[in-house]
Amino acid sequence: MYDSHLPKNINEEMHLLVLWPNAQNKKSEILSLIKKYFTIEICHDEHFHPNLLRDKVCRIYGISEKAADDRLSISGVGPVTVILAKEITPVYETMWRFGTGYTLTNKKISKCKEEIRSLLGHPFLLHSSNDIKEAQKDSRILLGGHFAAGQPIPDEKFETDFDVFSYLSDVDDYLVLRDYSPGDIDVLTRLTPVQYGRLLGARQKRLRFVEFDDKPQLSPIDVVNVHHGIFCPIWCEAMLQTKEFDNHTGRFRPDAENLLFSLMYHYVVHKNQIPAIGQTKMSELIQYLGYSRLANINFSEKNDCVYHLAKFMARNNYSVPHPIDPKMYFDEKVATHLRNELKLTELHFDPQRVTSSSPKLRGPILTEKLKNVDLMSLAINAAKRNRQLGNTTEAYSKGNSICGSKPLLDFGLYPTTITSDGASGDFLIKVFHSQYQSVLAELDASFKSATNKNASCMNAPIFHQRYGDMLISIEKLLSGQTLEKFIVNFRTALTAEEIENTFTSILEGLQILDFNHGDVHAKNVMVTDDQEIKLIDFKFASECDRVGTNTASLFKSTSNDDTISMPIMIQYLKHLQAGGEIQGLYNPEVDAFIDNKFKSKFPKLKTKVRCFKRKLDNFDAVFLEKAREYQNTNHNSQAAGRLSAMEKYLFAFARKHNEELEMVRRRKLYSEKNTMGTKH
Repeated sequence: MYDSHLPKNINEEMHLLVLWPNAQNKKSEILSLIKKYFTIEICHDEHFHPNLLRDKVCRIYGISEKAADDRLSISGVGPVTVILAKEITPVYETMWRFGTGYTLTNKKISKCKEEIRSLLGHPFLLHSSNDIKEAQKDSRILLGGHFAAGQPIPDEKFETDFDVFSYLSDVDDYLVLRDYSPGDIDVLTRLTPVQYGRLLGARQKRLRFVEFDDKPQLSPIDVVNVHHGIFCPIWCEAMLQTKEFDNHTGRFRPDAENLLFSLMYHYVVHKNQIPAIGQTKMSELIQYLGYSRLANINFSEKNDCVYHLAKFMARNNYSVPHPIDPKMYFDEKVATHLRNELKLTELHFDPQRVTSSSPKLRGPILTEKLKNVDLMSLAINAAKRNRQLGNTTEAYSKGNSICGSKPLLDFGLYPTTITSDGASGDFLIKVFHSQYQSVLAELDASFKSATNKNASCMNAPIFHQRYGDMLISIEKLLSGQTLEKFIVNFRTALTAEEIENTFTSILEGLQILDFNHGDVHAKNVMVTDDQEIKLIDFKFASECDRVGTNTASLFKSTSNDDTISMPIMIQYLKHLQAGGEIQGLYNPEVDAFIDNKFKSKFPKLKTKVRCFKRKLDNFDAVFLEKAREYQNTNHNSQAAGRLSAMEKYLFAFARKHNEELEMVRRRKLYSEKNTMGTKH
């Protein structure tokens, strides 16, 4: 019934919304809210047997029967209102969504859902599709079709590639990028390999061996995520939006033009040379498309391909990202040439207080262009504007009793709006100052690690610069709340299973990158207003072989090792989700250990070795004075020179006593983890 109402016109979209039984008392207010955004085409009640309703909840949310029972205890059992609402000229943006990862999501339906859930006071009383694909899937689940009772459950053992892709087409958008070689089948999707592996009941990254082109040999399915840096994410979304169904293979693939240039990009950027089978495939596509200008292309020379590829990418405003897998072949020379060709627009920087009404600027090309900006000038303008407006800059000082009055690290935060071609993006300028060059050198190395290994789950610095005894960075400005506050405010928004799966996947992704955040805890993870999960604060980040060498991380209580701190954070989040109380991070045993070591080394030391963090009220004035000194002294460093014996010992402490200090941290963390596990 509903399928006939789903539009074929790409300028329209139909949204399916479901009001669960306990939302019926506010049905009229909800319908009024929906009418603010859409035209309601269908609205009527469905009545399901409780067991059938539980089955449909399982399938809609992709959860177990036990989890469905938990949801139904909140949403209730009874009549369910199903609404189909039409939207003209939908607008999309990429968002992270729990359980499915990054997906292209409709902006209006997200805003509408936010208002309805605020009215209802709980997220589980309403369900809606986020795009037309979900509307089709959910309507079939609710009303039958090929998601009726008896539909194969996710861990069914599929026998052929046709079975696999038939099922995947109902679960998420996907594309087969390459399947003309017996080597493997490369699939592009918005889900991560880990999520797809769980979906299909497979445990390995290479998901499943299937028949290849009706031949007896078997071929693995390799999953590539749109944010893995294999292609520009905008290009990935464009390919998913214009995909075509291949009747011969029974799979979705890019349209002919995207297939041609995605193959060209794959071979010139991610391969050392173009193999014969790739040359043959591209030649066939050129002939099929009738592209006479490419008829005489020399595939043995990459430069010939790069010339035509750059024109295609420039026309579509695509960029050249780094792949998140450091082991993947990446031709830096070709990438640099393409990036130079793709610098099409000039950015205009306007430091000002960011307003909630600022339109968002999306697109990875911005990241490359920020590297041409003088961050010092940008920060100076922001500081001057704050002083003119009488605004207080958020700023802090971190130090310890060994350094005395000299702070180990001061830093201030400046929200900034950046505009380009009429669109705006909100960013955060961070200004760091230290009188110790080694602290700035460690911070520089940490930011380089985070920037070079940046992934979609990280809000890492886009770019940073050193200026004498200062370091200035720029990153995207996030609007949202810490993960700890989110779980406390919405205890039922995530199940324990979803918490486990989400952050285990993030840890797996960081390990693939050979990257260590160094300070993972629930206050260093943000949940944005768009439901994205982002790791923040990369002051202690490093490659995995440099874990624990940062002086500024000495007094912190969390483990330096993500493989220790992430599972402990997962346990803590489950504790909060189950109704547990918020727990502080402070570990007095760390301070006691450092104090004992110093007093053993310096017996005459009477005062207690301790650290501090305090707010700064005059950061703008101090920063502007430092900036003036830097500019008037031919850019010479103003950092402190000779160190005392205790200062020297402090800066050698992290390397000398790292293992012992980690054991002190882990004893308390494991003790808390066991306590939380016992209570819940």
